[in-house]
Formats: sequence, structure tokens, C-alpha cells
Amino acid sequence: MWLGDMKNYLIALLLSITFAAPAFAQYSPGNPFSLAPRRAIADAAVTQTASDCVIAFTSLSATRAVTLTTTGMAIGQPIIIKDESGTAGTNNITTTGVTIDGANPSITTNYGVLRLYFNGTTYNTW
Repeated sequence: MWLGDMKNYLIALLLSITFAAPAFAQYSPGNPFSLAPRRAIADAAVTQTASDCVIAFTSLSATRAVTLTTTGMAIGQPIIIKDESGTAGTNNITTTGVTIDGANPSITTNYGVLRLYFNGTTYNTW
């Protein structure tokens, strides 16, 4: 009995050392262990930057656009565009600049979200 418990303990210890979560750092494109910043946008259009991960619209009184760029983006880098205000059903969030899966989708539902990643040339949904 004691040897079985010791074996399980050693396995757990080894796994915790081997797969320990790395320390997170300030966001850096291409570094999967860095913190992803959330940029809150209060009722304004916005141009996405390479340091954005979450673009959160906290209020909307009219249709607003997110202009996507490719400058400084790392392959596989995620971008999330979120309607936190719950009003995108009336005041849509549109995308411009770079196409997403060959189109320019919009968020047209309350609390809607677009989950994107950069493929090296353009964006794809996931």
C-alpha cells in the first residue's frame, strides 16, 4: 500500500515539475506565455494593433468598425473582438482593412464575438 502511494506521489511530482505553468510576461507577439491584453473600447471605432488580443466594446450607440492590420502580427496570433455591451444586435460591430476567411464579417447579435487568428497573410475564424 505504501509503495503504491509513493509511486503516485512521485508521478504527480514529476508531472508538476515537467509541465509546470511558465511565468507569464508582458504580452509579446509570438510568445505564447505572455499575458494577452484586453483593450476596452467605449463607443468608438478602433484600429487593431499587434499588441491587442481582446478588443472589447463596452458601449455602443452606433455601428462601429474594427480596422484589422497585419503589421507586426505573428503567425497564429489570436484576436478576439467582443460585444461586452450587449447592444451589437442594434449597433453592429463591423470589420474592415483585412478580410477574414475572404469576407468582412460583422457582429450582429447582442454579446456576439469574433474569434480570429492571423495566418501570415490574412485572418481566419476559429
